[in-house]
Amino acid sequence: MIRCASLLLCLPICVHAAHPLISDDAATQGEGGWQLELSGDYTRDRDASTRQRVSNATLTRGAIDTLDVYLNATWLRAEALDDSGSVLATKGAGDVSLGAKWRFYSADGASLALKPFATMPTGDHSRGLGNGLPFYGVSAIATYEYEAWTLIANAVGAYACGDAASVRKRQWALSAGLGHAFNDALQAVGEVVYSSGTEPDVNQGPALLTLGLIYRVAPTFDLDVGYRHGLNKSEAHHGAGVGLAWRW
Repeated sequence: MIRCASLLLCLPICVHAAHPLISDDAATQGEGGWQLELSGDYTRDRDASTRQRVSNATLTRGAIDTLDVYLNATWLRAEALDDSGSVLATKGAGDVSLGAKWRFYSADGASLALKPFATMPTGDHSRGLGNGLPFYGVSAIATYEYEAWTLIANAVGAYACGDAASVRKRQWALSAGLGHAFNDALQAVGEVVYSSGTEPDVNQGPALLTLGLIYRVAPTFDLDVGYRHGLNKSEAHHGAGVGLAWRW
């Protein structure tokens, strides 16, 4: 099995967020609103022996003004060098997740939300394309907006049903993000994320820094680009990604 170059991109707790960030904000689509998000990310480990491409498609529906439901699907391609220098490659569909986001508080620029989710083991774990177990969890999300600045904090926990020696059953992640709007169209974003990782025998969880830009082409259409840098040896050395969001 080819090991993921980026542990955080493989985490079931990080499959649906505000790209290019792994963190999510408390905003919802509003009753009857739809959003389609498409993104692609590339990562490489520190010795360039493992590379991975992850594509995500997320469809979100606003059930009521304060409640969204969503479905996320992934596609992965991973490459690794064996001891002889030959390239081993695998590709295919990853795990599918579904969930909801409930914004239960919003006042004076501050918003709080809860996001329960479930990740189904639809990917082939033996080929490195999924976690191999169903995961259930919840995210606690806090957002604060002040003038051109936005602060985001997430705390996420997930639990796997079943038993697999190669997957950590209890997973978690903590993140803090910051955004600055230069104008109505352009926003710079950044975050720091620390997590438990997916492997039970790794004591130091992966940590990373993300920096990115979001450009609003039209009121209903955004483009984004981001760069990720691993802050310790448990995370991939660096990565980059692009994405779009279309609302109607």
